[in-house]
Amino acid sequence: MVDVLYELGVAAIIGVSLGYVLARFIMAMPAKTELAKSMVGLGALAATLLIYGVTEYAGGYGFIATFIGTVVIKNYDQSHEYQKAMHAFTEKTERILMSVILIAFGAAVAGGLLSSLTWPMVICAVIIVFIIRPIAGVIGLVGFNRAPWRDRFAISFLGMRGIGSFYYLAYALNEEDFEGPEELWALVGLVVLITIFVHGISATPINEKLDEMREKENKALN
Repeated sequence: MVDVLYELGVAAIIGVSLGYVLARFIMAMPAKTELAKSMVGLGALAATLLIYGVTEYAGGYGFIATFIGTVVIKNYDQSHEYQKAMHAFTEKTERILMSVILIAFGAAVAGGLLSSLTWPMVICAVIIVFIIRPIAGVIGLVGFNRAPWRDRFAISFLGMRGIGSFYYLAYALNEEDFEGPEELWALVGLVVLITIFVHGISATPINEKLDEMREKENKALN
C-alpha cells in the first residue's frame, strides 16, 4: 500500500501538478537574446531537480515524478520558441552525463565488475537482450499507430542501453538485503555491455535500411 500505491500516487500527482506550474513559469520567463534563451534549459533542469526533491520530501517516488514532470513540461505549448532551446540543452546535457557514466562503467568492468559471472548468467543476459526485452518492447508498442510495425520492431530491438538498470538495482540493494549482490551487479553489467556493443554496431545499418524503405515507399506513392 505504501511502497506502491502511495509512492506512485504521490509521484504522479506532484509530477503532473508541479510540472504544469513550472512549465507555465518557464515559458513566461523573458528572454530576448539567444544567450538568454539558451539559459532556459538551465531553468528546465532546475525544475526537474525541484520536482525530484519535493516528491522525495513528500515520501513519493522522485524518479517517476521527475519523468512525469519532464513529459508535462515538454508537451506544454509545443509551439513555444523556448522548446527548441530546452531540447538542445537537455540533449547536450544527456550526452555529457552519458559519457561520464559510460567511462565510470568501463572503469567498473576493468575493475572486476563481471568477475562473478557464470555461464548460466551469460545465457540469461543474452536471453534478456535478444528475446525478453524486444518482446516486452513490441507488447508496449501495441496500439502505437504513428509508426509502422517494422519501425516498432526496430525500436523494440534497439530499445535503450539499460543504464537506468544501475539506478534500479542500486535502489533495490539499498532498500533490502538480497542474496548475491555481486552476481546481480555482474548480470546487469553484462546486459548493459552487450547492449552497448550490439546496438552500437547495428543501430546505424538498421536506421539506414529503414530510411531506404521509406524513400522507396514515398517514390512509389508519388
